[in-house]
Amino acid sequence: MPTSDNQVVERLQPRKGPLWDEVRLQRSRLEGAPDSAAPRLAIARTYLQIHQGTGDPRFLGYAEAALLPWAHSSPAPLDVSLVRVHLLQAQHQFDKAAKLLDEILQRDSRQPDAWLQLASINQLRGDFTAARRACAHLIALGEPAIASGCLAAVQGMTGASAAGLDLLARQLAADAEPAPAISIWLRTLSAELATGLQRYPEAEEQFRR
Repeated sequence: MPTSDNQVVERLQPRKGPLWDEVRLQRSRLEGAPDSAAPRLAIARTYLQIHQGTGDPRFLGYAEAALLPWAHSSPAPLDVSLVRVHLLQAQHQFDKAAKLLDEILQRDSRQPDAWLQLASINQLRGDFTAARRACAHLIALGEPAIASGCLAAVQGMTGASAAGLDLLARQLAADAEPAPAISIWLRTLSAELATGLQRYPEAEEQFRR
């Protein structure tokens, strides 16, 4: 308990930087169009990113608050449900997240993000066979880069990191102009696998790119 009014209980991180700029931009857009879903979804996604970088659970609450208009919608729009999956996963509510993903995929099985999240959740549950099945759907959807990252992540969890690293190298070499976010994800995953194999020069090279 604080012993005086002048005692500092907690120092909050300054709310500045690109992610906070995005929150402010989307809040401004929401004020001009309060019934618009796009700014609310963008705010929720950005708070999830801030939580990922800080580990502060308050940002999960802020993300959840942004989704409140759909709290009692059944079913909610697909894009809202997908953001809610990320929120549930961040809250370690894996069973609820998996159940919601099943509902999403029953409505529309051509959702790459849903299959990738399902693979991720199954990895966390230790069900690597189910994770591989989810990754295979990404191949069928014509998403080779995402499928490669998905499968490499499973290989990294099942003692096949070298094979996963080779798979990522082939994918990065084959795709001359990958989407920036996907390229960063694949290179970060490559660096993590290389670090696990104690192949530090390779890891450093991937982190630098």
